[in-house]
Amino acid sequence: MMLIKSLALEKFMSERGSEDKINKFGQDIRLTLLERGKRIGYLRWVSLKENISLKFEGLSFSKFIDKSTLVIDTGQLIKTVGSFRLAMIKY
Repeated sequence: MMLIKSLALEKFMSERGSEDKINKFGQDIRLTLLERGKRIGYLRWVSLKENISLKFEGLSFSKFIDKSTLVIDTGQLIKTVGSFRLAMIKY
């Protein structure tokens, strides 16, 4: 949350982002990141609250986030986190 509110996000986007892609995005990037992050945050909260022990470290976000729109496929997010947890348990 702090990064999203800070000037560091602007600096990061200017250094690593394409100005053309940023302009074409057409939405407030800060609000978009907050909205998208809520789904992942809620799933993490449920995992902690219900003691499900889902693992979020090392996730491949490209498996459930569309890189051009930043839309999260919630079903795929749940499958990815669940599969990742099972893979961690096996080893």
